[in-house]
Amino acid sequence: MSHQSGIIATEELASFLADSKDGNIRFIKVSIREGKTSGTFDFRRIKEKTPCYIFYRLDRKSNIGYEWLFISYSPDNSLVRQKMLYASTRYTVKRIFGDNHIKQELFGTVPEDVSLAGFHKHLESANAPPPLTMAEVEAQEIKKNEVGVEVGIDTKQSSMKSVFFPFNPDAMDKIQEFKDGNINYLHLGVDTGNEKITLENTDNISIAQLSSMVPIAHASYHLFNYKHIYEDNEVESTIFIYAVPVSKSSIKEKMLYSTCKTPVIQTIEEQFKICIARKLETDDASELTEEYIMSEIHPVKAEQKKTFAKPQGPNARRGQRRITKT
Repeated sequence: MSHQSGIIATEELASFLADSKDGNIRFIKVSIREGKTSGTFDFRRIKEKTPCYIFYRLDRKSNIGYEWLFISYSPDNSLVRQKMLYASTRYTVKRIFGDNHIKQELFGTVPEDVSLAGFHKHLESANAPPPLTMAEVEAQEIKKNEVGVEVGIDTKQSSMKSVFFPFNPDAMDKIQEFKDGNINYLHLGVDTGNEKITLENTDNISIAQLSSMVPIAHASYHLFNYKHIYEDNEVESTIFIYAVPVSKSSIKEKMLYSTCKTPVIQTIEEQFKICIARKLETDDASELTEEYIMSEIHPVKAEQKKTFAKPQGPNARRGQRRITKT
């Protein structure tokens, strides 16, 4: 709690404030003079460089009478001592007037802040939702884009949540080569200007090289055929990776890659009959290690708990229980 200045109201002001709530007074200006607060009722007497308090009667009523707006006016170019004095006397002035009558509070440093327009801006700000984080803004934009996406003439829209961009011929050719086993890796991208799925790169790589193939500055799609040994058998698993660096990719880029992802996967699976064993999404390429890929393709199975075998009861041939004398 801030320290109070100890300044008191003049008897005239205290009496007036007590009687000012009958609806006949609209505006009250309170100033500090010679260690005491005093009041005036002329709005034009507000001085641009001099702090003051303002009580303004609103048209709304509560069960105790009219509601009031309390304004603390403290210009930036006023004397430091004055600003400190008004700040430390603010609570006292409100208490003398009656806190329960004050519905709204406003702070201003220029006359425009305490005008009607300034009050309306204050209300708009008070009623506005809290600001969103950057991640929330991006998620909101992506969701909005998925609900209704603007598409071009050459674009086929399969659903409200996906957008089909046609594949460039070279991309189609290399996907076929991937299926035939001539290459084990390809990198696809989205050409936003021409609304096409493009081929960015192809290669034959090892699992250790996979993370280095993923761009760190923009979103991308990757197809990788992972040949490995699992339970003493040679296995081939095709992996689709959607990489989207959070801090580098623009909102528009994220929206496009998000809405094109499902159609790209459908084209690979349905048109080329390539079985994708695992579809991964990452914002950090460094996590695409062999250990991580293996754990995604071959999840560790939970061991079944062994139940305790209850011993069998006595053999039936032992006969019925006998009552014995002890």
